Amino acid sequence: MRASNLFASYRKSINYPYGPKDLLVLLLTAVLLVSIPAIAITTIQNRSAVSKASTAPFIYVSPVYRPVNQNADFAIRIRVNSQGIEINSVQANLSYDSSRLNFVSIDSAGSAFNLEFQNQGGSGSVKIARSSTSPLTGDLLVATINFRSSSIVGRTDIRFAPGTVLVSLDKNVDVLGSKGSGIIEIRDNAVDPDSDGDGFIDSVEVFVGTDPNKACSDTNDAGDETIDAWPPDFNDDKKVDDKDTNSFGKHLLKKKGDPAYNVRYDLDKNGRVDIGDVIKVAPYYGESCQ
Repeated sequence: MRASNLFASYRKSINYPYGPKDLLVLLLTAVLLVSIPAIAITTIQNRSAVSKASTAPFIYVSPVYRPVNQNADFAIRIRVNSQGIEINSVQANLSYDSSRLNFVSIDSAGSAFNLEFQNQGGSGSVKIARSSTSPLTGDLLVATINFRSSSIVGRTDIRFAPGTVLVSLDKNVDVLGSKGSGIIEIRDNAVDPDSDGDGFIDSVEVFVGTDPNKACSDTNDAGDETIDAWPPDFNDDKKVDDKDTNSFGKHLLKKKGDPAYNVRYDLDKNGRVDIGDVIKVAPYYGESCQ
C-alpha cells in the first residue's frame, strides 16, 4: 500500500479552501502516512522492531501476532531475510513458555534450506539447524513449527534465544543483524470463540460477512466464492498481499452511511474503515492459508 496512493485517495474528498472537516481529514491523512509505513515496514516486512536503516540480514517469527483459541493447534513460521547477502546456513534457537504453549512438531515442507542438521523441540525450547547446497538470497522460509495452546488465557512470546546465527556463503561468518519475536494471544473460548481458528473471532466474521466456520477459501482463484473465508484475504485467493492492501484505498475514512463504506473492510466493527482496520490486516501480510 503506497502512501502516495493513499494520499491521492483522501485528497479527492477535500478541496481548498479547507474547512474544519477538511482539516480533520488532512490530520488523519498525516497520521496514516506516518503510521502505515511504520506498520507496513516494521510489521509487514520485518515482522519485528527491525530498524529501517539496517541493511543486515534478519530472522523473524511470522506472523508477528497470532491470536489462537484455548487448547488449539496452530503454526508459526521461521523466516530469514538476507537483505541481498548470499547465505547458506541458519541456526534458529527459540524459547517459549511451556506452561502456555506445547511443542508439537517441526515441518520442513517448503523450506529454502534443503539440508537438515537439527530438529528438536520441547520443554520451552526449539532448535533448528539448516543449510543449503546452493547460495540463497531473499525472504526465505526456514521451517514451520506446530504448537498447541494451553487453557491459560493471555499473551505469550516466542523469542529467539542465544546461539541463533545466519551464515554468509562467501565469508562463512555470522551476518545476522536483528531477531523478531512473535506474540501469541490465547483467547477465552467462551468469551471470544474463533470456530475456524483463523485468528478472527466469530463475531467479527459475522459482522464483516465472512464464514466463521471456514478458515480458507477452496481455491486460489480470486473472487470465485460467494462468501469469503478469511477476513484479511479480501479477494479470496488464499493469500494476503498487495491486491488486498491496495483495495483499502477507496474505503479508507468512510463510515457507515457513506456510499464508499464497505462493512467487509471494517474489521474492528466500529462503523468506520480506518487505521484500526489496517492494523488488523498488517500481521497477516505475506501470509497464506490452507
